[in-house]
Amino acid sequence: MNWEQRYRLKLMARTSLVLWAGLSLVLALFCAPLVRWLDQQTG
Repeated sequence: MNWEQRYRLKLMARTSLVLWAGLSLVLALFCAPLVRWLDQQTG
């Protein structure tokens, strides 16, 4: 992988809304059970 390919990949990762939306969805699916558990524990 040369410098131009790395540059384009970094640029795509910074500017891609789909990438950030997908990561946010995965994070929300991971955190939801933890939040529910914490809510049950604290009432």
